[in-house]
Amino acid sequence: FAGIPRIAGRAWKSYSSALQKYPVRTNAATCGTLQVVSDAFAQRLQQQDAGQGFFLDATRSLTMLGWGGTIGGVVVYQWMRYLDKLFPPAQNTVLRVFAKIGVNQAAIAPTMNGSLKTSVGT
Repeated sequence: FAGIPRIAGRAWKSYSSALQKYPVRTNAATCGTLQVVSDAFAQRLQQQDAGQGFFLDATRSLTMLGWGGTIGGVVVYQWMRYLDKLFPPAQNTVLRVFAKIGVNQAAIAPTMNGSLKTSVGT
């Protein structure tokens, strides 16, 4: 186990490098992967609560992969870049951060949440 920190450090360095070189692709892959993994946990909890054994709903998982890879990884990335132009990080104050959060929540969050709920159906 002594080599784990070194391996983790290399992995993080590679990931950071990929984010710098290919930010959209890396975000898409990361978001798609995290969306599938987190949904698999959610499926497990739902089935456990219903007293069922675990089985992975492949259609739902593929929907989550597509959603995370396109919407989460590409659209949200571009949206956040746009918000950074409206609210440059170098000029952040507490008030500006709350304004940025407010614009995000008012402008895109309802659409994103509604679209996800509609596409997944649960």
